[in-house]
Amino acid sequence: MRRVALIYNPVSGQRSPIRTAIIEDALEVLRGAGIEAEAQETYASGSAGTQAREAISRGCDTILACGGDGTVHEILQCLVGTPVALGVLPLGTANALAANLGLGSSPAKAIRMLLSAVPVRVSVGRISYTDGEGVLRSRYFTVAAGVGADAIFMSQLDPNLKRRFGYALYMVVALRVWATHSFPLFKARFLDHDGTGERVEELNRAAVRIAKQAAGDRCLVAGNLSLTWMYEPDDKAAANRVRKTFDEQLDVQVAEGVDLIIGETFSFLGEALLAVEQAKKTRLPVMVTVCFENEDITTDGKTAADVARALADAGADVVGINCLRSPEHTLPLMAEMRRAVPGYVGCQPVAYRTTHTHRDFTSLPAFPDQLEPYQLTRREMAEYAVKARELGVNYIGACCGAVATHIREMARALGKLPADDRVWNKGGEKPMSAYEYYGHDQKAKARS
Repeated sequence: MRRVALIYNPVSGQRSPIRTAIIEDALEVLRGAGIEAEAQETYASGSAGTQAREAISRGCDTILACGGDGTVHEILQCLVGTPVALGVLPLGTANALAANLGLGSSPAKAIRMLLSAVPVRVSVGRISYTDGEGVLRSRYFTVAAGVGADAIFMSQLDPNLKRRFGYALYMVVALRVWATHSFPLFKARFLDHDGTGERVEELNRAAVRIAKQAAGDRCLVAGNLSLTWMYEPDDKAAANRVRKTFDEQLDVQVAEGVDLIIGETFSFLGEALLAVEQAKKTRLPVMVTVCFENEDITTDGKTAADVARALADAGADVVGINCLRSPEHTLPLMAEMRRAVPGYVGCQPVAYRTTHTHRDFTSLPAFPDQLEPYQLTRREMAEYAVKARELGVNYIGACCGAVATHIREMARALGKLPADDRVWNKGGEKPMSAYEYYGHDQKAKARS
């Protein structure tokens, strides 16, 4: 901090004489530390943001929001995306952000902490909404964004009464809102930082169309479901959110003409069963596979045999394992599944070498951007394919780390493609390449 502007709300929280003394003490502490400091009183509702922008234009590198969460909120709007730091001096009624930051409710403690604080960049939320006049607007927020009853409740808090009665007013207004308002259902959309959250339909539709174009009449096209990160065991609300997410994808994929549905990479058997439940409603063939991390049980404690029986009993046409583990650490579990169910089983390990300690490749210290030394060779993947067939696996594939050369060699090993019978034509009596020079051409003939 070199130059700081303290922007304070004259009607927030602390009584006026106390507030004035706190601001003066804060200025004294800052100036005593060699920091240029100035204080500005907000002059109207919403003026804090304007005053913060003016302070920044004068060269301030830090803005201290001195008030409650409303003051913080107004100042936040002009600081997002700038190098200017936001500090909080808790002078309001609730001071939720200050509490979350560990500043407590003591302004004196907060100002001392701010002197030694190192600025860090934090994520903020952004909510878009249509105001009462039909204009689309957006606001940034830090702690929470309220809709419905919460929004009405906050809008009805009279600042003068809040200053007089404090938290007691919150209880009175809350009871009045619940007694006098009904709340119809409304739709809220949650977007990630690049806006893809609202593009589920568009992305699924495009994915199926691209796959169908590539497949032509040569192969099948599968719709896909995967883990949602929403699932929680024994939580009905979470299960319903997962079902809704699956249905949004399935509706588009089926409409675009997929031939089957594959659900994959479920670490919870419970979520995998939800995928079977929703996918079966499409009346298409359904394949569902789970993944095992570093233990030989799922996250909800089920063995490979348990998983296979449960998925098959739920109606999955193909059950199995995909992702996370190498063939070495996947095939023993596939053997358990094969013994557990009479129907079709599928196997899709990663094409990376995993260890007994780190059977899940995402737990390897090299993950995610130093995995090249761990990648299996095409011949190792071909050997895996043969072993899987010998176990009685019906659907043999691969997952992360697998590339075209892996799949081609697997197909050759399984007799799906002819062996490579191309003849190496020498250019003359002398070798024309290292392939000839070291006799690799003769080795290839011997293997064939």
